[in-house]
Amino acid sequence: MQFDVPFYAWKAHYGVTGLQDDTNQGLGDVSLTARWEALYFGGAAPRHVIALLGTLKAPTGSNTHLAPIDGGVFDEHKQIGTGTWDEFVGISYAYGDFPTVAYANVTARFNGTNSRGNHYGNAIFGTVGVRRSLLDSKRLYLALDAQVRNAGKDTTPENSYDENSGGFVGYASGSAGYAITDNLLIRGTVQVPVVTSLNGAQSEHPVAYLALAYDFTL
Repeated sequence: MQFDVPFYAWKAHYGVTGLQDDTNQGLGDVSLTARWEALYFGGAAPRHVIALLGTLKAPTGSNTHLAPIDGGVFDEHKQIGTGTWDEFVGISYAYGDFPTVAYANVTARFNGTNSRGNHYGNAIFGTVGVRRSLLDSKRLYLALDAQVRNAGKDTTPENSYDENSGGFVGYASGSAGYAITDNLLIRGTVQVPVVTSLNGAQSEHPVAYLALAYDFTL
């Protein structure tokens, strides 16, 4: 089981001109994930593991942010939270030959409709990557990923498609993590879009973020 509580200290939004037109901060949408190892084979190392995943995301993040530049109109893509209950289902594969691990996964996201009648397009995500632990303590790791995301168009409250939404993005991603303690991990990630096919007036730019993760022993 995994429980995620995202908090945005600073989230910038860039308009179609490429200029920053808003910032937001606060608690995001929390989620609960269950992972079941349906099949594993091989010795202690290397080991092959196939797992099924399911996630439920709750509408805990603010969905009522108004940016002064938007003249009293809610921009759905500037919100910290979607305002919807969403479900994710997926399957993952991992090849573990410690200190190296290779992995791949595919996940589908099914979105709800928020109180304003906006429905974000359903989406599918895929990742292939490799991670290696370093140092004698194995507390440091580096990872490289190739990621793809394909989303349908949003449905507006007028029950029409938002032509400036949805599309395909392929990312190259690199991350580094360090286990401060046996339970506390700090991780930095950089995502760079390398292939894009987006609908309408949209653009994508590199993203960097820093995260803390704490593992509770159950």
